[in-house]
Amino acid sequence: MGERTELLACVDETGNFDCPSEVLGVGGPVLAVDSKTEGALEAMLRRALPYIPFPPHAAHLNLRSYHALSWRRLRPAKQEKLRGAFPNLAAVEKVLLARSDLPDILKHPLALPEIHDLKDCDQWFRRNEPDSYSLLGEVLEEVQQRGLYFLKDVARHMNGKLVAVVKLPGSALATRSDASADQYLVMLEFYLEHLLLLYEAPGASTHITLRLSGRKVHLGPNGVLVELTREHVEALLAKVRAKGVGDGVEVECRAPEPFDAYMPAGLAVADMAMNRLRFIVPRAETWNEFRQLAKGHIGLPVEVRVPGMGGLPTIAFAGPSEVQGLARESQDRWSAALIARRTVEEA
Repeated sequence: MGERTELLACVDETGNFDCPSEVLGVGGPVLAVDSKTEGALEAMLRRALPYIPFPPHAAHLNLRSYHALSWRRLRPAKQEKLRGAFPNLAAVEKVLLARSDLPDILKHPLALPEIHDLKDCDQWFRRNEPDSYSLLGEVLEEVQQRGLYFLKDVARHMNGKLVAVVKLPGSALATRSDASADQYLVMLEFYLEHLLLLYEAPGASTHITLRLSGRKVHLGPNGVLVELTREHVEALLAKVRAKGVGDGVEVECRAPEPFDAYMPAGLAVADMAMNRLRFIVPRAETWNEFRQLAKGHIGLPVEVRVPGMGGLPTIAFAGPSEVQGLARESQDRWSAALIARRTVEEA
């Protein structure tokens, strides 16, 4: 047996799991790791978005007023230090200082507001400060690029890949064991199977540390809402392994973690990457189109090179493949790869 490979898989979700008409996704980056990975990842993320409180949340980053709010939270010395890099934010702050009728969330920037409050504040900017609204739109574009450069650095320095499963609008989730009471759990089981298939190899030794964002799930015939636990995830892993999947792969599952100031940076990366994935999926009709969109918007590779199999998609699609050509092409590539793998193993 060769040297053991150490990987970190960070898992978040994207989309509204109570809305079947949306694109849904479960997954995140898989990184080559050592003892310094988490610290290095956090430092890279803080450098990319130096005025944003850690950890950044994609749902907040997509709203203009959040950037004005984050700038207001900085001490004057930090604002002065960053003024040259973010002149639009400095200009918006100057306008806000001259007004006495600010929304409450701008008057009290230390409290993190709800998403609906930020959306209302965006509309306040549109109505009352259209020039600042435009400046903040340019900030959004810059932050998107900074996020892309960051994700490309993660791919380059940590051999990062985006591993995820996606449910397309209009497709029904395949029934997978008795996890079908909760769409997230169905997709998480699908993700775990996909992850093990990607990294299994006879004679190899791979250790994956699995970290998940916390959330609530529905369990049992009555759909009781409970916090996701490590035991829930390990039960799904056991069901996947019972299918004979995961040869040579050891998975160490950590307890799901809340999205707060103490969360590991890898889960913030998962949140960022999965949010971007949800928005590019509907724009692609073929795998090549999807791969190019991923390169330009996510930065993390969506294929792995497997000897004798070529480029194997790291994104799997839940539900019937006839819904979209992209899903059908991805599944065809996987089918061909698995046939090739069985042929090699039986030779």
